[in-house]
Amino acid sequence: MNSKSIYNKNNNFAKKEIVGELVLVPLTDNVANMDKVYTLNETAYFIYNNINGLNTIDDICSNLTKKYDIDFHTAKIDVNNIINDMLEKNVIY
Repeated sequence: MNSKSIYNKNNNFAKKEIVGELVLVPLTDNVANMDKVYTLNETAYFIYNNINGLNTIDDICSNLTKKYDIDFHTAKIDVNNIINDMLEKNVIY
């Protein structure tokens, strides 16, 4: 994954925050597909919130290091894993 890559959120998801986690449900023709609910833990939720069509992977990693006091290398691994998972589930593009 290129550190300068920029992603956007797929707006075809209903979103609901529940106790610090975010639940995403894909919508097809405005109907929720409850068989494919996707839950983001606190870290994934933070990363998801940083995906805005402007932030690069490196920007998101830097923000993550500030929020959680972790080193950049660890942040990069976490961000890449979470973004790859979101791409597979079409949460982002």
